[in-house]
Amino acid sequence: MKKILFALISIALLAGCSTTIINGSDYISMQPDTQYHYKRTALKANKSIFIDIDIESCSNNNTKCQYFVTVKNSKDKILEQYYETYYVNFFGDVYLTDKVYPNSTLLLPARITLGQEMLLDNGDRYGAVNEKLLAYKLIPEIQINSHKYENCVNILFVSTTPAESVYLKLVTDEVTCKDIGSVQKEMQMSYKPKHANTSAEEISNSVMKFAATKSISRDMAPEGFLKPFGQKNVTTDNEGFILIDTYLDILESITHSN
Repeated sequence: MKKILFALISIALLAGCSTTIINGSDYISMQPDTQYHYKRTALKANKSIFIDIDIESCSNNNTKCQYFVTVKNSKDKILEQYYETYYVNFFGDVYLTDKVYPNSTLLLPARITLGQEMLLDNGDRYGAVNEKLLAYKLIPEIQINSHKYENCVNILFVSTTPAESVYLKLVTDEVTCKDIGSVQKEMQMSYKPKHANTSAEEISNSVMKFAATKSISRDMAPEGFLKPFGQKNVTTDNEGFILIDTYLDILESITHSN
């Protein structure tokens, strides 16, 4: 991930040489009766869950769709189920409404310039969420798990969310394809205490509440997950964040009901 970040700086500086614009609404699925099956693996913890996304219904003009999400463990036990709604407004911006963002949050802008960083302003109950988006590479064709996908793009999302006792950073490097959405996604989750005297229990509670909103349960935490909370000498990034784990999502299959 660090190598990618350094490379992106150069890409952004060269963006003025040529301009490629993509439409955000092209990179989500608005096909009812379609099911997407993902496997999510926590790389440090070496544990996996499975996420099934079922597009139950869409509006007549395919600008609004309701998704039903089912999360299962490796033994096929259902861990959680919830609804999401994707909506494309008149301008082409893509918004998401779910249990975390009942009033919607901007997911993808209508027009995204390749190599140009964009700032997304989204609010949270604890304060403003700073999120950056950078589409940095067009991928004409990619093969994942013996499935071939076309017309894809690499998008980097970096968000910092203020929680009760910590700041939580999520760095997501995603390959998303036209009319499908995400086919591969790598997420790095990190935290930074708000105050020097923040207790391990306070940090743990804040981290777990945030992780739960991303369908990451406590049992997916790496071994020794709580140990860094009580240590003074831990490895941090250049902003003082401590890495919790890296999560890899892979699209395993797409099925259709009809």
